[in-house]
Amino acid sequence: MACILSVCLMVNAITKSTKHDPKDKYTFSMQRHDAKKFTINGSSMPDVELVILMEQALKQPSSSTYKVKVDNIRWDTQYKKLWSDHINTIDHWNKLVYRYNVKSDEFVFHKKRKKK
Repeated sequence: MACILSVCLMVNAITKSTKHDPKDKYTFSMQRHDAKKFTINGSSMPDVELVILMEQALKQPSSSTYKVKVDNIRWDTQYKKLWSDHINTIDHWNKLVYRYNVKSDEFVFHKKRKKK
């Protein structure tokens, strides 16, 4: 019984400490970002479709994150890593934060956010 009471008190203390303070300038530093998910499959040219989505990302606000899964026989994990590395060397794509997430097998990219 005492153990349950101490857990309840801890939860109550944590809840009180995490409430929104409108005067706190760091409150919104962890805002959620809009994630747009796409899957490219059955296409003979997945690279073209991926580039179209990347161009869209350049035109969107930086809060728009794109998550793109490419299901194609020719695009194995190694090729996807090489693609991501190559994109990051091209000047045109410097305004994008672009990476390949091996764990989720997705390309994740968004426009670079301006530092304040």
